[in-house]
Amino acid sequence: MISDEEKYYRIALSVTPRCGPVQVRRLLDQYGSATAIFRSKAVRAGTDFAAVDQTLDFARRHDIRLICPGESAYPWLLSQCYDAPIILFYKGVADLNPAHTISIVGTRTPSDYGRKAVGKLVGELAPYGPTIVSGLADGIDTLAHRLALEHGLPTIGVLGHGLDIVYPAGSRQLSKAMAKKGGLLTEFRTGVKPEAFRFPLRNRIIAGMTEATVVIESGQKGGSLITLELARGYERTVFVVPGRITDKNSTGCNDLLATGHVHCLTGAADIAQQLNWPQPTTPSDDRDPLTHLRQNSDALHIDDLLTLSGLPPAELATKLLDLEMRRVVDRLPGNRYRLHS
Repeated sequence: MISDEEKYYRIALSVTPRCGPVQVRRLLDQYGSATAIFRSKAVRAGTDFAAVDQTLDFARRHDIRLICPGESAYPWLLSQCYDAPIILFYKGVADLNPAHTISIVGTRTPSDYGRKAVGKLVGELAPYGPTIVSGLADGIDTLAHRLALEHGLPTIGVLGHGLDIVYPAGSRQLSKAMAKKGGLLTEFRTGVKPEAFRFPLRNRIIAGMTEATVVIESGQKGGSLITLELARGYERTVFVVPGRITDKNSTGCNDLLATGHVHCLTGAADIAQQLNWPQPTTPSDDRDPLTHLRQNSDALHIDDLLTLSGLPPAELATKLLDLEMRRVVDRLPGNRYRLHS
């Protein structure tokens, strides 16, 4: 367990002039801990301790966890990377060390084909139960997060700024939902703004903490390809969804596929086979809302059916609508359901 004092000084290293990631790691190797670095006065001059106090105060008020390498909550896969962050700030409930993790990244301006590809992939991944990781950027990233929530999958957004900032602004409601059912993760303290040079740093966390990275629609340049190259550098598996030859946003993906250095992705089965995931078990009757309605003489509220069936909200709503349309069940006031009488 890393002490609170050590975490304090790890944050302090991030607000000390001329202490970039490489310098910080050299100092930690030399002194053994951030606490020892500051006690030796090796970098004390110029450190903004007020910013450290502000960060800790914000973390306490907003249930943000501070996680360091060596702690069980720290993403194990990420800890194996040579440039893993010395501290992470995390708000959420999702396990950072799940059985399966996949990152899905892509263009900020997806085509209809790209949006359909994300929907197909996340839907097919759902039975395997992986955690979906992305960067909460507009486009493919936010779509992957939203679809993961709809399918009841944990999803984690890795940010290129502090947790006190919502970026892009349009993702405010999505961010709130993810904090409750997934998580928001960053290496940046309170007050750090989303500036361009920080996003490649963010991308290394996305690539490092997941088993495999999937790219859906990317041009010749962009953050998605940076994430893919980082994943390859960490010896992770990388997949690319082939694009239409007429789409500018698919040139990067198609060029990568032509090299033969990435795996072509046509569906979740490609991922499961490559990563040796076991086949998902067949859902039992317990996941059928009709089973529970038959077992209860009284009407059941939709929240009770969610708990009893274990189905994702979107899937349960679809099943109930189908049963209602076929006059198998009746919908009553107050979101209650019973067998059709």
